[in-house]
Amino acid sequence: CATWGNFHFHTFDHVKFTFPGTCTYVFASHCNDSYQDFNIQIRRSDKDSFVIYFTVTIDGVILEVKESGITVNGNKIPMPFSLKSILIEDTCTYFQVTSKLGLTLKWNWADTLLLDLEETYKEKICGLCGNYDGSEKNDLILDGYKMHPRQFGNFHKVEDPSQKCADVSPDDHTGRHPRRKDNRCSIYVSICKKLMSRFGNCPKVVPFDDYVETCTEDMCNCAVNSTHSDLVSSCICSTLNQYSRDCVLRKGDPGEWRTKELCYQECPNNMEYMECGNSCADTCADPERSKICKAPCTDGCFCPPGTILDDLDGKKCIPRDSCPCMFQGKVYPSGGTYSTPCQNCTCKGGHWSCISLPCSGSCHIDGGFHITTFDNKRFNFHGNCHYVLAKNTDDTIVVIGEIIQCGTSKTMTCLKNVLVTLGKTVMHTSCFLLFFLSSLDGITIFRQSTFFTKILSSAGVQIRVQMKPVMQLSITVDHSFQNRTSGLCGNFNNIQTDDFRTATGAVEDSASAFGNSWKTRASCFDVEDSFEDPCSNSVDKEKFAQHWCALLSNTSSVFAACHSVVDPSVYIKKCMYDTCNAEKSEVALCSVLSTYSRDCASAGVSLRGWRQGICGMYPSEECPETMVYNYSVKYCNQSCRSLDEPDLLCKVQIPPMEGCGCPEGTYLNDEEQCVTPEDCPCYYKGKIVQPGNSFQEDKLMCKCIQGRLDCIGETVLVKDCPAPMYYFNCSSAGPGAIGSECQKSCKTQDMHCYVTECVSGCMCPDGLVLDGSGGCIPKDQCPCVHGGHFYKPGETIKVDCNTCTCNKRQWNCTDKPCKGTCTVYGNGHYMSFDGEKFDFLGDCDYILAQDFCPNNMNAGTFRIVIQNNACGKSRSICSLKITLIFESSEIRLLEGRIQEIATDSGAEKNYKVDLRGGYIVIETNQGMNFMWDQKTTVVVHVAPSFQGKVCGLCGDFDGRSRNDFTTRGQSMEMSIQEFGNSWKITSTCSNINMTDPCADQPFKSALGQKHCSIIKSNLFEACHSKVNPIPYYESCVSDFCGCDSVGDCECFCTSVAAYARSCSRAGVCVNWRTPAICPVFCDYYNPPDKHEWFYKPCGASCLRTCRNPQGKCGNLLYSLEGCYPECSPDKPYFDEETRECVSLPSC
Repeated sequence: CATWGNFHFHTFDHVKFTFPGTCTYVFASHCNDSYQDFNIQIRRSDKDSFVIYFTVTIDGVILEVKESGITVNGNKIPMPFSLKSILIEDTCTYFQVTSKLGLTLKWNWADTLLLDLEETYKEKICGLCGNYDGSEKNDLILDGYKMHPRQFGNFHKVEDPSQKCADVSPDDHTGRHPRRKDNRCSIYVSICKKLMSRFGNCPKVVPFDDYVETCTEDMCNCAVNSTHSDLVSSCICSTLNQYSRDCVLRKGDPGEWRTKELCYQECPNNMEYMECGNSCADTCADPERSKICKAPCTDGCFCPPGTILDDLDGKKCIPRDSCPCMFQGKVYPSGGTYSTPCQNCTCKGGHWSCISLPCSGSCHIDGGFHITTFDNKRFNFHGNCHYVLAKNTDDTIVVIGEIIQCGTSKTMTCLKNVLVTLGKTVMHTSCFLLFFLSSLDGITIFRQSTFFTKILSSAGVQIRVQMKPVMQLSITVDHSFQNRTSGLCGNFNNIQTDDFRTATGAVEDSASAFGNSWKTRASCFDVEDSFEDPCSNSVDKEKFAQHWCALLSNTSSVFAACHSVVDPSVYIKKCMYDTCNAEKSEVALCSVLSTYSRDCASAGVSLRGWRQGICGMYPSEECPETMVYNYSVKYCNQSCRSLDEPDLLCKVQIPPMEGCGCPEGTYLNDEEQCVTPEDCPCYYKGKIVQPGNSFQEDKLMCKCIQGRLDCIGETVLVKDCPAPMYYFNCSSAGPGAIGSECQKSCKTQDMHCYVTECVSGCMCPDGLVLDGSGGCIPKDQCPCVHGGHFYKPGETIKVDCNTCTCNKRQWNCTDKPCKGTCTVYGNGHYMSFDGEKFDFLGDCDYILAQDFCPNNMNAGTFRIVIQNNACGKSRSICSLKITLIFESSEIRLLEGRIQEIATDSGAEKNYKVDLRGGYIVIETNQGMNFMWDQKTTVVVHVAPSFQGKVCGLCGDFDGRSRNDFTTRGQSMEMSIQEFGNSWKITSTCSNINMTDPCADQPFKSALGQKHCSIIKSNLFEACHSKVNPIPYYESCVSDFCGCDSVGDCECFCTSVAAYARSCSRAGVCVNWRTPAICPVFCDYYNPPDKHEWFYKPCGASCLRTCRNPQGKCGNLLYSLEGCYPECSPDKPYFDEETRECVSLPSC
């Protein structure tokens, strides 16, 4: 539909009329429907050569174009601008508004307004554009009576209470029916005919006489109102442009009719004006746009053939192979380079070509329980024992860590001791406190600062121990260690998914089962996974944590300089957890902040001044701050240790010396500060217990008060042991004896014994080991262990798609490649094919997955394009619009509708569409399966043959999740935002900054935690050891905050269903829906008086259907929950089309 020039209108059904009204009129609005999607009102300026002003309301967003400027919801906007489903951009020739609802509005900044609608709006339109029902006979009719264009126009006037505006009166001759001749104008007919017959084949394609009529009218009107002699170009360009556009729309070709004198159009930079240019042309930011976007051609400024629009760096046309590239938000010209420790990259025509360099790996143990492996897998493990952190295959390099429970709750764990074996040298934590540089056997130890000790070995290992504020450890090994490490730090093979492989050969599902397998002492208990959220125990701590941890992501804080290099989101989670979890929140907070600044420094960004105002400075050098100068410094009974145990220094006879010492009444602690007794730590079996802190060991629970331990319970001293064990007493055995610390059990018998100190206790006789329940059994009768359970020889378990068999305590596993699964659910929660979990929200359309990728040598077969539709006031997603593009067809999915479009009608259909439970399932012959729950959850499965050959937001499915954030330009980004935005299809669509929806809604957050805790409850207990519930719980809470009140339940149900589905895939079926919690009403499908449909939490076994009468199903990946029919014996087949049970003949 169009309006142009001198009050001319052209409706959707091709009726032309002229209506000279200058009030506000409804141009087009969505009507005859339950909800109005859009409404467009126009007003022509009577002064200024017919300029059009208009107001558009789409999906609750109000755009106003007035003399005073352009506003959205009352605010001025930059361009391009996008909000909810709307994109507003300046395409040079037009001001263009596009909405995902299926509407495009173009305004030429002057007197022309064009509206395109998708077919979904047929017969649902009111206004000057007519009713869009395909018939030109009834556009100007009201209640069966024909109307004059003047009456039709006045009928659509919008009354404005603040301004009176008169209707167009009957004697206004411009409103006359265009068919009536007017003698004064007949002289212009021949000029118009002559002009308009030069437009290629247009006179044959469009109603020629209608346009001649309009043209004549324009010239006539112009002659009356102007003294201009050159009437042609100034008066009728608007009509000629419309004539040309109409011609192109009807597949005609107007040719090049513009000249310097006639309607010439200038274009910026080196672009050219075309009557029919491809509005879906590729650009540098989106080199595949023309393959995905399908739109009719349009007039405007375009790049000349052979060039492409560079929309990354100034809008100009350049040869395709000189497109620039993006990395970390910066634009690099073609030929530009960047290097990171693991690769050197060069920009070649829009994408990076990278050379991988041999790369070292780092493993971190932060805060006593956050472990990051060499392959960058992150997990929490709250141990309570000695564990192998890392060792190489021949045990020449071993790092043992002692992790202990250092607080009242099980989640408060600390790294207490580190034992490092390099060749023949063994080092203990206490060696790290000396201020010196020592070199021995190619090993260098030095203390970098009062906080850090560094150990360097010529074997390619660097170990950094941080002593304050909490003990943390990082181990860096060079590339020669690839595939040669094991322990809690993983196997360093660049594949994250198998980092939980234990010494016995199987891959564990849970962090606790994996961690327990690396303990070196049999006497320690196995620990269990903890899913509690420490912030839920104390409101004050949670507020403190939220306030200070938010500094990490604050774009105006000191930390912002590092955001593009190290994504802060992981650290914020650590920070919240640690700060709430610790007895001393401030220490934990500073420890995480220092970890972030340390990781930034290793990525090349050094942050200065971050401690100011958060974690205070440290004392000056002269006399240490707390000490005073004294002529004779006492040394006997001056330390905190002397408060609880006799001081050995009192036996030493030496004359007193001058120097710095502690003032009267204060004592020296281990950090060489003088403190009052209240601040003195206590000592127990070599442990240091900070003042006011508590610890528990076996049956003893102690608290440190004024330097003395106050204990309840009993110290365990077992002298009598159950047969056949015997008691070993270290004190009577003499120095160097090995006691019960090396007693082996079935679980630890493959561990080497790493002696730290002799421990008295019960031991099994030689040849026997502990069986885990208090007895001794011969070594070779031990079972296999997986997930904390015991298995006898010959028993098998399933790990993903492989089978492991127990044989002599070791697991022998098959090594088949497994299918890849990528899931998107709720408010932008993604799980890639390689298991990387991340959150990304965007308003644009993105490539979720495709096999048109640089590393796929074969021809591509599919693309999946996904578009989020936001709803309500919040930015939360309520539905997805999905397009699947195959070789010869396209499938569009929106709000439960399936639309199949054959792009090549002769080709054979190579996919099938099916409804299973609540899901639409699409399977292709190549092995790509797609499932959609018709709301916000999408699951994509690809066969093993696609390994390494796919790309998009789902990653590349090569087993390494480190490189999952590879952008379309082949660079590896650290920031999820940069990665996600590189896969969008419309490059003008604006980027969104993620915010935490719970931050400013504490009530909603609390309610969300209450509802979402079902995921961590006993209902799902059987699944917890197989699938970690924490990521699902976190996304559930954040979605709960992000949803409008209408969608609360919907958002909550989606997250819980996502966890239940992962459980079902891991082989645990949980029936979690109840009439109160996310009910599913299958009764809706039942025919009257029959009860055939039932809810199945994990799907039904294969149904006998009309399409599949045998009831044979190939590889059903896993069953999908939903409503399924149970057909009676007399009508045993289910007809997918009619969705009812039938007998075979009626199929």
